[in-house]
Amino acid sequence: MDAKKEEEAGRVQPTPLLCSTRLGLSVLGFLMFLHMIAMRVTMSVAIVSMVNQTAVSIMVAGNNT
Repeated sequence: MDAKKEEEAGRVQPTPLLCSTRLGLSVLGFLMFLHMIAMRVTMSVAIVSMVNQTAVSIMVAGNNT
């Protein structure tokens, strides 16, 4: 009887893929990485937009005089 319990305890139980912690952490990490990239792109576009607005108003004022 003890040998049977030891044999059952030594077996590796398969884990479900859909509800696993590893999958949850990897999806969360992927979404965080995607969010970080989106923030970098948005900040780059915003900085360029702010600089171009200033340059356009200076150029327009310079061409009219």
